Amino acid sequence: MQEPNQADEIDLFELLLTLAAEWRLILAATASILAISLTYAFLIAPKRYEATAVLSGVERVFCPPGIGSCEVPLPTALSRAAQLALLPAGIEALDTELGLISDPEFEPKRGEATAFSVMQEVTKAVDLKVDGASLWVTVRHRDEGRAIALANGFLVFIRQEL
Repeated sequence: MQEPNQADEIDLFELLLTLAAEWRLILAATASILAISLTYAFLIAPKRYEATAVLSGVERVFCPPGIGSCEVPLPTALSRAAQLALLPAGIEALDTELGLISDPEFEPKRGEATAFSVMQEVTKAVDLKVDGASLWVTVRHRDEGRAIALANGFLVFIRQEL
């Protein structure tokens, strides 16, 4: 059996000395990467704001119009109303109040802005989460004020649907 060649091994202390000898190169590379990262983060990357509105404490039982007597648990009612907000009919109703179709954030990549094409873009920017008797609406938008207005608008629409 052959013994390992001592010349092929590197001692930890030797490694640290080798790295210490190249400290200027290591510092320059770190500073360059940091400068590139900060430039991208603060000057190039588009700003995105996130607004969340919460609906809770609702004590009404949902009963769809046209049905005699019914009782639907509140979490189910919130889920149905939230789903309606992201369907074409809901988008059209919300467009009247919030101007979704004319919002450049929701312009489709190709073609004319219709309720359906805007619906696809809106569903990418809006998250609706039902947890028990509470509903969270989270909207991402490049304009902070618009994100807040949209989150509140969606919440008002959903509340009216209950």
